[in-house]
Amino acid sequence: MPRLTGLWTHLDKQRGGGVSQRGPGETEIETDRRVVRDRIDLLKERLKDFDKQSNTQRKSRGALCG
Repeated sequence: MPRLTGLWTHLDKQRGGGVSQRGPGETEIETDRRVVRDRIDLLKERLKDFDKQSNTQRKSRGALCG
């Protein structure tokens, strides 16, 4: 994620504003960070599931051989 910081420098000039507007909203880098964080969480969950499956298979192989 630290590598994302330099990617959106071309959007620095685009700021929210105006009298009746609420603010700039979510910037592009914040959106990208959220997407990366969500992807990392999903992959961690998949790794946990994979680890659980491999442990189960290892135990069943041990039961068959021993």
